[in-house]
Amino acid sequence: MNNYVIVIMHVVIYEHVQAFTWFADAMVDHAETFWSLFGVDLSAVLEQQPPDTWDTFPIFQMLNNYLRNHGQSLPCEF
Repeated sequence: MNNYVIVIMHVVIYEHVQAFTWFADAMVDHAETFWSLFGVDLSAVLEQQPPDTWDTFPIFQMLNNYLRNHGQSLPCEF
């Protein structure tokens, strides 16, 4: 009986390791896709945004600060 419990525990641990490995890979793929889509949308917005109106859009200032501080770790170019 104890041998069966040990075998089942090994199987469960192996399946958890596989699931967490898959989950991490899926999250990396999701983040890359998200940032690539966001980069395209941001580029289109910035092309239409007049340069003298940046002060009226605090979200762009927050985004700019974030990208300045974390942009080098992103999978796309800003």
